[in-house]
Formats: sequence, structure tokens, C-alpha cells
Amino acid sequence: MKTSSLLVATLLSVLGTSAFAQSPAVAQVKQDNAAIRQETREIRADNHAIRQDTVAVLHQKQDVRKDRQVLQADRHARNVDQHRENVALSRGDLAGAQRANSARLQDQRAINSQKRDLHQDRRALSHARHVRHDAVVARNEDRHERHVDVINRNVAASNLR
Repeated sequence: MKTSSLLVATLLSVLGTSAFAQSPAVAQVKQDNAAIRQETREIRADNHAIRQDTVAVLHQKQDVRKDRQVLQADRHARNVDQHRENVALSRGDLAGAQRANSARLQDQRAINSQKRDLHQDRRALSHARHVRHDAVVARNEDRHERHVDVINRNVAASNLR
């Protein structure tokens, strides 16, 4: 009886010691798993934000294209007024030439305003594209760090045995 009690006590102490020794390592692996899960959530959120930024950039591109078309139409109208002015001058119609000239000047002011707006829109689009690119680079760095963390966690977990 004494031998079996001694044997059971020794066995329990060895098991308790080994379980206690592995406990911090197992806890570390669990902590690493939690950190990796959190990083994965953050990367997915970054992916979502990047997709939204991409859609916003595409809408801005469409707006710039529409603004360019409007600008081209206004330039055409200005050129038509210039032609009318030239025709009126060749006929000797000074009043008609004056009307065409004032219409052309008004169109030119509108064109200059649209050109400024278009330039600002293109600058904003360029900035948005750079911000999106920086977000993609940061996301890729996070993915690489997570990959390294997964490898380190797997190596640490394989050494627990």
C-alpha cells in the first residue's frame, strides 16, 4: 500500500510539474492565436476600406470625364461664337460682331472656371489614389507581418512536445 501511494504521489507530482511547465507555452500559443486573429480582422477591415476607396476613385474619375466633356462642349460653343464674330465682321455687321464677342467672352470665363475646377478635381483624384496606394502598401506589410507571426507560432507550437 505504501508503495502504491508513493508511486501515485510521484506520478501526480511529475504530471503536475510537466503540466505546469507546459502551461505558459500553451498560454503563449493561445495568446499568439488571438493576436493573429485580431490582425486578420484588421487586415480584412483594411481590405474593405481599400475597396471603398477604389470605388470612390472610380466615381471621381467618372466625374472628371464628365467635366472634360462639358469643357469640350463649352470650348466648341466659344469657337462657334468666334466664327460668328468673324463672319459678322466680314459682312460689316459691327453690332452682330459685338454680340458674338460678348458671348464668346462669357463662354471663355465659364471655360476658365471649369478648367480650374477640373484641375482641382484631378489633383484631388491624384491625392486619393496616392492615399489608396499607401493603404495597400501598409496592408501588405501587415499581411507579411501576420505571415511571419503565423510561422513563428507554428514553430513554437511544434516545440511544445
